[in-house]
Amino acid sequence: MKRLHALTRSGTTFGMEVDGVKARRVINSAKYQEVMSPSGTSRKRLCIPSNQLATLMREAAWLVTEKQDFVEVSFDEDPYRYTVIYPEVAA
Repeated sequence: MKRLHALTRSGTTFGMEVDGVKARRVINSAKYQEVMSPSGTSRKRLCIPSNQLATLMREAAWLVTEKQDFVEVSFDEDPYRYTVIYPEVAA
């Protein structure tokens, strides 16, 4: 088991135990992408797609898929913070 730590849009934190093997697969699929900050600057961040993160979260997956509440996640014993990327919604 691994521990997932997440920062939400409201600034609160969320934590839960996740399957270590699945977490490793999600971590290995992370890619660097240009991400726009709230201040309007762009920089490369290590990113995880929200649908892949949701596969780890079992009953709490709705926080990612429906509420789209997570901004960043990290895992125990992993030095990186990953930015969560959500699919663009067609207007």
